[in-house]
Amino acid sequence: MRKTHRTAGSVGFSHDQTNFQKPAGQIFLLCFDVIMLTIDSIRSKVKGERFQKRERGIILAKQKEIKTNAMRILESMKIPFRHLTYECDEFVDALQIADMLSLPYEKVFKTLVTVGNSRNYFVFVIPIAQELDLKAAARSVGEKSVEMIPVKEINAVTGYIRGGCTAVGMKKAYVTRIHVSAREQEQIIVSGGRIGSQLELAPEDLARAARAEFADVIRH
Repeated sequence: MRKTHRTAGSVGFSHDQTNFQKPAGQIFLLCFDVIMLTIDSIRSKVKGERFQKRERGIILAKQKEIKTNAMRILESMKIPFRHLTYECDEFVDALQIADMLSLPYEKVFKTLVTVGNSRNYFVFVIPIAQELDLKAAARSVGEKSVEMIPVKEINAVTGYIRGGCTAVGMKKAYVTRIHVSAREQEQIIVSGGRIGSQLELAPEDLARAARAEFADVIRH
């Protein structure tokens, strides 16, 4: 009769060993899953941190990018101002911008560019809800008449585009008039020199930066 030698790992222990290996295998797989989840979590965290750093870099780049001639001039003159921004990729009516930023209409001013009968250009800064009185505007700059320039000429004349035109930092220093109602405000808001950008500053500081005078140039 053949003897069977039962040693560890022999056939004689196969039944017990199978019962032991089954839960051990499950435990191994469970541990493996936990390790993989931990690795994925670490990778996600690292990736997230890198993305946030990259995102912060983009934001900082945009902040540097949006500095306009108007801002640089105000900074060089040590004139304090507050920069306001809004989401916009194309021209939006000034009233809509005021609504978007929850600003009172009388505090927000628009910048208009005209040409006189002498063919010289003149700039007028008036409240957004008001209309320019062309006759009063002409009288304020000593012209017989003035008229609005075509929209297509705004960039060529000022260096700015429609919706981003401001009295400070134009291509040339044009004669400028700010409506007298600005003096009633401690701070007024004008375009920052590009779409999506607004500047809040004292009316006297705007007049100093734009070499402007105050005049009554709106329709009543």
